[in-house]
Amino acid sequence: MALSVMVVCKNILLGMEDVDYSRFPDRAYQMEWLRTYLECYRERLGQKPGGVTPLELETLYVQVNKFVLVSISFFVLFHALQLCCSHRL
Repeated sequence: MALSVMVVCKNILLGMEDVDYSRFPDRAYQMEWLRTYLECYRERLGQKPGGVTPLELETLYVQVNKFVLVSISFFVLFHALQLCCSHRL
């Protein structure tokens, strides 16, 4: 879903056509990155590293992707408002 919002934003609002969406990290890459992040975070807190459960990882994955959607939505809204204001000048 995040990718479809990006497509609308880049293609319609910004007029960009040749965007390489393959550079957006896939689920496997994101999960590995989040696992490493949680392990380092726990180590920094002085907890035992390496005890990341699949439920914790999935929960963080869902939360991160919700914020990705929110940030892209604000990006689209900002550019839509900017487009409207720019045409009034």
